[in-house]
Amino acid sequence: MKLASKWLSICLKKHKRCARPVIGAIPSRLLDVSAGRVRLVETDQISGVDRRFVALSWCWGGKVPLKTTAETLKAHMDSVPWESLPPLFQDVIYAVRTLGLKYLWIDALCIIQGSTEDWEKEAAKMQGVYQNATVTIAADGTQNCLGRLFQHDHKRLANRTWSFDLLGPEKQDKGATVFVRLLREKDSRGWHRAQLPDADELYKDEDSGFLTSRSWCFQEQVLPPRTLHFASTEVAWECLEGTYCECRVLPEKGSSRISSKTDFDPDQWMVMVEEMTLRDITYQADRLPAIGGLAGRFPDHETYLAGLWKSKLIQHLAWKWGGSHDETAERISGCHVPTWSWASLTGPVRFKFEGLPTAKLLDFRCKPATKNPFGPVQEDSFIELKAWAVDVGIQNASAEESMSADRGFILDYEEKRLCSAWNFNDWDIGTDVEILDEVRLALESSLSQNESRALFVVIELGSKAVEYGGSTGLLLARAYADIDHATS
Repeated sequence: MKLASKWLSICLKKHKRCARPVIGAIPSRLLDVSAGRVRLVETDQISGVDRRFVALSWCWGGKVPLKTTAETLKAHMDSVPWESLPPLFQDVIYAVRTLGLKYLWIDALCIIQGSTEDWEKEAAKMQGVYQNATVTIAADGTQNCLGRLFQHDHKRLANRTWSFDLLGPEKQDKGATVFVRLLREKDSRGWHRAQLPDADELYKDEDSGFLTSRSWCFQEQVLPPRTLHFASTEVAWECLEGTYCECRVLPEKGSSRISSKTDFDPDQWMVMVEEMTLRDITYQADRLPAIGGLAGRFPDHETYLAGLWKSKLIQHLAWKWGGSHDETAERISGCHVPTWSWASLTGPVRFKFEGLPTAKLLDFRCKPATKNPFGPVQEDSFIELKAWAVDVGIQNASAEESMSADRGFILDYEEKRLCSAWNFNDWDIGTDVEILDEVRLALESSLSQNESRALFVVIELGSKAVEYGGSTGLLLARAYADIDHATS
């Protein structure tokens, strides 16, 4: 912890890029860990000068033995029993005290668990939590709160190190033991966020830790200006001006699809969504809130539409489900996300956009359903597009053609088969081919006016519209094919 304190002190005193003003709202509650007892405090009772706090990024990984609920809130405002705190929380409190700081944010204790109202209010502040924390402690080396923050003892290091005994002055007595390990060219362990690796590379890195597999932790890795990483073998530091570890300075080299050190713009959004959706998430309804902190980093003039940005809407609509053939995509439940949003389905997402956008946005309505402006939206949300289109036929596909035990369908245009057979897993709602009165492909982008490369599959329900909520058209899937002679 002496080295960690040194890193923090140097950063606070000398790093101009890290000295950011307060951005966004701070959490409503913090843990005061400065005195002999630990207790919850309301942040509106803390003066601005004393509001420096540490945020914890950790993996829930199952049952949490101590949480703040409506029943325990009053008691926790008086005192949080030390003996009831799980080992990880105790270690983090010790670390905060050693760093000379007073306040700590842990979601399980600072958000009222089981309260939808409090959750929605605090989830909207996630951007401010991690951007405004003096430092974020990342528990990379433990999979839940029952693990320890300090795990890098000699026994753990022995799995990948050699030890050498140094002789004392008389060349007989043992003087000291030196531990040596190989220096790998790629030795970032996932905290090279100054140049954040691709999601695929994160999963290939055996030392990247438990946090890199969780959707919620993605924004917790990108937003903080300073992060103190506790991995299974050592401690590392990362801030806007440098990356360091116990054994050496980690050089900021290589390129990345995402940089956490610059202002975000909609061109980066597709990459963020792809990388976030590769990760695990306990509650699928949290897909939008889990990336909401990153959405809050975008300029104020940008308009957010249920996980897509209005200025790049056509490009952002060109998403497809990225799961394998033996996986199943399902509609999320528990909140409303429109079918044209990537967040409406479970599993990984991939974007494919080629050429120039030809579709145009005519109208939209997309208002938040909660206090979180980047969460689920109201049920009357819609987008209206104008696009080139062609009428197509639809026919059933056998199980062999659909590469699945489930029956799929094939799109046909002027007696030409378009795309391969699709499984019903690719559909955004559960339905059957027989109910469809009309199928139309709407052109989303093209290289020329008469050649399309990326298409929407729009299902016009006709007489079945009332049964499905009165919709005149519903986006169910996407095709990528070449079609000539599209008409307006």
